[in-house]
Amino acid sequence: MPRRSPTRRQGATVEFVLALLFLAIALLMAAIAIATGILAVRLPASDVAARGVVIEIVERVDNEGNALYYPVVNFPLPDGSRRTIETSDGSWPPAYKVDDTVTVTYDPAHPERAHIASPADALTRWIWPFVTAILSAAFLAAALLARWLARSVRP
Repeated sequence: MPRRSPTRRQGATVEFVLALLFLAIALLMAAIAIATGILAVRLPASDVAARGVVIEIVERVDNEGNALYYPVVNFPLPDGSRRTIETSDGSWPPAYKVDDTVTVTYDPAHPERAHIASPADALTRWIWPFVTAILSAAFLAAALLARWLARSVRP
């Protein structure tokens, strides 16, 4: 029975360990993709939409001296009361002006976290599931390649 050289065996072991490492990372990325995908589906389902009015534009200057403009929106709650919030989405130039009507979405349990609905909402909601799914597929491919290389090492 021919003996394998230590270098070949060690090379096969390195590829096998790499295959396991890449597989573990692929599984982790898949789990993150699934978890963030579930959140992306569930969060909007619990959100409520309301028509709001921009009542003020607040200018804030960052550390570099750049001005950003944040809309302050007033919107009704289901109980008939009204809520006023300053959104966390600043822009330059201002994206809204006073008296603009906007659609506000919020979790009824936390109306203070309301934000102005925009087409970018879907992008920001699905970016984590999309990126982690791609990374999962890439690491799975790397794991399969490393495993194939480990098997192709011959004595």
